[in-house]
Amino acid sequence: MEVKLTVACITYNHEKYISQTLESFVQQKTNFPYEIIISDDCSTDRTQEIISSYAEKYPELIKPILRKKNVGIWQNWMEMADKIKSKYVALCEGDDYWIDENKLQKQVDFLDKNENFSIIFHDVKMIWENNKFQDSIYPESDQIFHKKELSLEDLFRENFIPTASVVYRWRFCSENIHNFLPKDIIPIDYYIHLLHAEKGKIYHINDVMGVYRKHDEGIWSGCWESSHWYRKNTLNYINFYLELGKHFNRNYEREITDLVEKALICFCKENDTEYLYKLKHKYPKLCHEIVIKLINEHNSIKNKGKLYFYNILKHFNTKYEIKYQKVKHRISDLDFIERRINL
Repeated sequence: MEVKLTVACITYNHEKYISQTLESFVQQKTNFPYEIIISDDCSTDRTQEIISSYAEKYPELIKPILRKKNVGIWQNWMEMADKIKSKYVALCEGDDYWIDENKLQKQVDFLDKNENFSIIFHDVKMIWENNKFQDSIYPESDQIFHKKELSLEDLFRENFIPTASVVYRWRFCSENIHNFLPKDIIPIDYYIHLLHAEKGKIYHINDVMGVYRKHDEGIWSGCWESSHWYRKNTLNYINFYLELGKHFNRNYEREITDLVEKALICFCKENDTEYLYKLKHKYPKLCHEIVIKLINEHNSIKNKGKLYFYNILKHFNTKYEIKYQKVKHRISDLDFIERRINL
């Protein structure tokens, strides 16, 4: 019988979580055939071993892709997507899991009866493994504007769809995903949400049917003030906004500027010259505009911020030496500042 739904799952170093994830997949009760395509990007722990054991136990259900070389999130995702042939697709990453054995049946039943909807999602429980915050339900009602039926415009305002909750009416049964999903973007799932939302409406089920883990190993669990986060994600996140703007004819200049400014300050704070120059050479005009903005705002920056500010100027001194010298003398405790940033 033809597979009606594919569970698409990417993994990387999810040894601690993947068994619970796979158990939640195989325990689904449906009146239709489904498959699980799980693509591991050369994990260095026991993730592949665990996946293999489940594939041996459920050979008709689980179709593993076990890489011997790390290819990165985008290629791992695309090569998995190339294998999808079903009408519907459910997403869940290897560190999240489902808690309702009827989840897929409920979502497919709705999509079968409502052809004008292309996305259906539900609430998830968000748990913090480091106990940094209390567990919570996501999304909250105000994040989905107190509506059950949502649109593309709503999704532009905020990504309220948890990855582990979504089922798509898969548009790439008839279209080539390579013509739509740009290379080297983050977040991939949000972009795919938007691509499907332009084909139909979005429906929200007010049931908690999954768990989304927040932990240090997660892609989005890092701190936005962390240089590690910015090193890993800044360029791909900028590309996400640029590609989104091109496809949907929207302006994301404010979001890109805000991201680059935060990255510049973060790299200078950490004295991360390698990534500072990468950003500077990739987006010279934008970096120029941001440094000018910081110069104009320098009087409102508190002392600690001035240290980061002058570190930025130091790295841009070929163009900004004159402006730098003009404002440098205005700062009190100059000797202390110079010692801290080695001017």
